[in-house]
Amino acid sequence: EYIYHEKLETLMQVPMTIAVQSQEDRTGRGGDHIPFRENGFTAVRFTSANEHGDGSPDATYTDRQHTSDDVLGVDTDGDAIIDSFFVSFTYLQRNTIINGTMAALGGLAPPVPVWELIDDPAGLIVDITEPLEGMEYRVAVRTGGSDLWEQVYRTDTTWFIVPGQEAGTMYFVSVAAVNSDGITGLFSREFFKTSDATTESAPVDDLAFAFNCDGSQINNQQNISTIELNIYPNPSSGSAVFSWYWPEDISANQVTLWISDLRGNIVDKETWHLVAGQQERTYDGRLPAGIYNCTLLANNRVVAVKRWVVQ
Repeated sequence: EYIYHEKLETLMQVPMTIAVQSQEDRTGRGGDHIPFRENGFTAVRFTSANEHGDGSPDATYTDRQHTSDDVLGVDTDGDAIIDSFFVSFTYLQRNTIINGTMAALGGLAPPVPVWELIDDPAGLIVDITEPLEGMEYRVAVRTGGSDLWEQVYRTDTTWFIVPGQEAGTMYFVSVAAVNSDGITGLFSREFFKTSDATTESAPVDDLAFAFNCDGSQINNQQNISTIELNIYPNPSSGSAVFSWYWPEDISANQVTLWISDLRGNIVDKETWHLVAGQQERTYDGRLPAGIYNCTLLANNRVVAVKRWVVQ
């Protein structure tokens, strides 16, 4: 949440509200984050607050709640191509930006500090026991009545008296490192103690949250979207020849064919050595009758897509 609010929210065309819930997941549900947490890895479930359907207990109620019979959309004009989708791609775009930013900053961020929460007569003190060279630290504080941090402070010291304490109040404290680029690392697990003293207040963290993207770049990739994939015969009984022409000026060592059903499940894969010029590869797999999407990939990019009918 703090990454989104500090790094992205002001840059988003459509800002999103992110809420933190105390439960690990919704009642009776589970996500991919749980086994990571069970094995000691920091993990977060990022999900839409509003799913398709209202969860009515009526026996005739149906919805699309991430079950095995979910489909991406429907074909409304009978041409075997989905043209009405059950997903908002603008919403998916916003989610992708948030997740991508979190992953990128997580990879660039400093490690989690090693520290202790000292219960001192002068108040609760953060003691960084293994200082990180060239780092500052962010100290997040909340009381037991809140799931969210109520204050976040910044310090360049390794011995920090938590400001704004009230004697007799329990505080939950977490610490993260901040590198010279202003990137905040993952916050540590929380420690909690009851303060024995009232301490003076202090300004909350005034870190310049926005980051400069001028130095970021994406390498310009060759445009290989003009590859035309042919399948013959099409329709076929399950065996077919895949052919395409590969230009000499585009370098790649191999291509991979993905064959997927209309639910998006990959049912078979083939990888072939690639040379320039006209290519033909025979696929001898036996697939059940149906309609399949055939995707050709090179250099980890989709270069061609073709619909294949198996009778």
